[in-house]
Amino acid sequence: MRRIFAVWLLWGSAFLPMSLDAQSIQPDSLRLLFQQLSANQNLIRTLQNQRRADSLRIAELQKSLQEQVNNFNSAVSSVDIRVREFDQRMKITDRDRYLIIQRNLISSVEVFDMLNQRLNILEALNQVEEYQNILTDLNNPANESLGFSYNRRVMALIDQYIAANARRDRNRIIEAARMVLENPVLQTMAGPAAPILGVSNSLLSFATTLFVSRNDIPQENVVRFRDEMMQFTQYYARLNELNRNFALGINSYQVQTANLQSKLRDFVVQNIQASGRSIDPNLERRAKSISDYLNTLFLTYNAGAVREYLARLEREATEAGGINYGKLIRSGNLIEMNKRIGEVIFLYKEFEYLYSQYISLVEKNNREMVLVLQEAMARKLSDDNNKVRQQIERLSKVKDATIDAINKAINLQRLKNEVEKLDTFFPSM
Repeated sequence: MRRIFAVWLLWGSAFLPMSLDAQSIQPDSLRLLFQQLSANQNLIRTLQNQRRADSLRIAELQKSLQEQVNNFNSAVSSVDIRVREFDQRMKITDRDRYLIIQRNLISSVEVFDMLNQRLNILEALNQVEEYQNILTDLNNPANESLGFSYNRRVMALIDQYIAANARRDRNRIIEAARMVLENPVLQTMAGPAAPILGVSNSLLSFATTLFVSRNDIPQENVVRFRDEMMQFTQYYARLNELNRNFALGINSYQVQTANLQSKLRDFVVQNIQASGRSIDPNLERRAKSISDYLNTLFLTYNAGAVREYLARLEREATEAGGINYGKLIRSGNLIEMNKRIGEVIFLYKEFEYLYSQYISLVEKNNREMVLVLQEAMARKLSDDNNKVRQQIERLSKVKDATIDAINKAINLQRLKNEVEKLDTFFPSM
């Protein structure tokens, strides 16, 4: 028994150091395994995220490609339709071609006349009289329609901070300030060029000179006078700027109107001459303006005159009891006149743009004026904000009436309907 136990001890002691070494390295191995496992899990998550991102990109690419395919198919269909239309129209006869020219020339002269009338309207509307009168009134430093005026408020400030503290010459100080404000030259410039900033600087220089030359006007009074006066000066300066910009805009569109009238005159004269008619060279010299000259031309150059011209060409092209349309469309400069139909449409586009700019100018000015008047209420410049609200309503009402009158007078849709009758297609002419 002892022998067996001794053998067991010897066997156990032989393996004891090895067992201790295994126990000592087990934690390090576990940490390494855990770190490797964590790294593998992070890699798996990264690959999964990358896969999802790639899937989204693929989906977006597929969507984009599908949209491009759809757009391409749509473009192909559109081109195909146009090709079929063009092919169909290439099959028209000389008679069909002549009818296109006939409609174009008659419609174009109608467009010329209507454009001339509407350009005359725009020229007359350069004043936008009632609306501009309101702007001029509101810009006038002496106007009391807002419940205050620049002149009255500044005179009150002079009296409160400058003259009232002067022990002598109070009346002379007030009268001198009044002369600056009520200068006749300034009264005539009370519109878009009213020199409010110049007036303000003059009065401030006047107050500063009095302060320097006298010892009965406190410095803080001059500072208060300057600060309070500047509130009204800044308000009127903004009004002046808006009014000036409006007047400049009107003048700019007047120039554009005159330029468009010149283009229309040149076009009409070329068509009249192309139709074989002569124009009295003294006619334009006697006219007071381009519009007056055009009005005179349209007395004889109209749809009726074009029909007579075409009827004469038809008679000349009649052979054996029938019209030779091939000969007809190549006579009387018809092809050249017809090819300029695109220029007629471009003239209309220019007018349409110019007309829209007129409307935009009035709308923009009104929005900015309302903002300035609302600011006057917020800063309590007026003794009665209801008067300011009344002027805002008045201004907006007149603006709406002005635009409505312009729209009715221009009747753009009628002109557009006539332009849409023009056909720019002139096959094999």
